[in-house]
Amino acid sequence: MLDPGPVRPFPEELLQLADIVTPNETEAEALVGFPVDGRESAERAAGELLRRGAGTAIVKMGAQGAVFATGWQGDESVSHERFKGHQTAFPVEALDTVAAGDAFNGALAVFLAEGRPLELAVRRACAAGALAVSHTWGPRIDETRDAVEALLSAG
Repeated sequence: MLDPGPVRPFPEELLQLADIVTPNETEAEALVGFPVDGRESAERAAGELLRRGAGTAIVKMGAQGAVFATGWQGDESVSHERFKGHQTAFPVEALDTVAAGDAFNGALAVFLAEGRPLELAVRRACAAGALAVSHTWGPRIDETRDAVEALLSAG
């Protein structure tokens, strides 16, 4: 899993080694070279990351959720049929975004390692990210799988 933040130059070949790449909007924009400021442009960016060699691309969009795509077949263009979906954000009051991406990626890794489908893993990762931003100084130590499941049940 490659989280390309903070933004800095790296060899293009690194994307080809990534099973999963998880940039936020700013990082995605730096990687693909066009503005990423909403769902449509995030889908386009995810497609471009797949075209460049990533196995799965998930663009984290904060309060707009996340888009995710997988299954690049080497086509010249990406159609919307290649996109697996969009996960809406969980409504929380964002107090501090420190560690939101880390919470997202940690949860994503756990749920994928457990064999969950991508859609469900992304949903749970978005819940973990939402919990992380609802506190100052990142996630609390007591934010466990139970807290993620409770947020999922509530929404």
